[in-house]
Amino acid sequence: MSDIIDSAVRAISASTTDEAARQAVARVGLAFRGARAASKDRSAWDRVSPQSVVAAVEWCARHGLHPGSSPPTVYLVPQSGELQARVTHVGLATLAARAGLRLRTVPVAVGDAVEVDFGIVVAHRRATLEADPERIEDLLGVIVCVDHGDGRGEVRLWVPRSVILQARAASRSKGGPWQSHPVQMARAAAIRSAARRGDFVVEGMMLPEEPDAIEVTAAPSRPASALAAAESRMLEAPADLWEPSQEPAQVELIESGGAR
Repeated sequence: MSDIIDSAVRAISASTTDEAARQAVARVGLAFRGARAASKDRSAWDRVSPQSVVAAVEWCARHGLHPGSSPPTVYLVPQSGELQARVTHVGLATLAARAGLRLRTVPVAVGDAVEVDFGIVVAHRRATLEADPERIEDLLGVIVCVDHGDGRGEVRLWVPRSVILQARAASRSKGGPWQSHPVQMARAAAIRSAARRGDFVVEGMMLPEEPDAIEVTAAPSRPASALAAAESRMLEAPADLWEPSQEPAQVELIESGGAR
């Protein structure tokens, strides 16, 4: 797998003359190697297709989201022979910040008092001063706070647990980060839900039907190597088609406390 990751980095780097893009790809490649080394199931990594590795490396480099960052912006999950990227709520907030939109999420525990008026949270009172809930079963819902930066302050959107459970059920993987970091994934699902229903719009934020999955374009025959996979993708687009995103904006995420 290390050879496949290295081949993917070399092949993608060869498709651009932009040095910043090459550096971004190299950083992502190192992060991928670290994610595999830290994985409890390396055999699952070794079964993923080279094409999906190329797609994942390119996607993460393009959007400036690196696995293993702190706080995590994206998880890598080998599932059914493909390497999938699961974007966290921090990753989504980072993408939004680049477009001038400030997002924060507040997990609401069962037992908290929440007043909602037409999908807008007007009051939230915690039942205790303990830490945020750690299990889906302890989660009543998630408040997504949106600030467009126009001086009008935040809009606090309510996403109930039922919507989050639907997102988890629709995920191709029932394990992975949904099992190891369920509340982080719930917060990400809440952001995507609010965006899909039109509560806010961020141009460039990727929100496909399966938002956590890396979309891999099917080829007539699966390439035998990462290099061949990258070359087949290069045939569809000229060199220097993309440039890496600018350095991520500073994102303020309030991890605890009631909505203001």
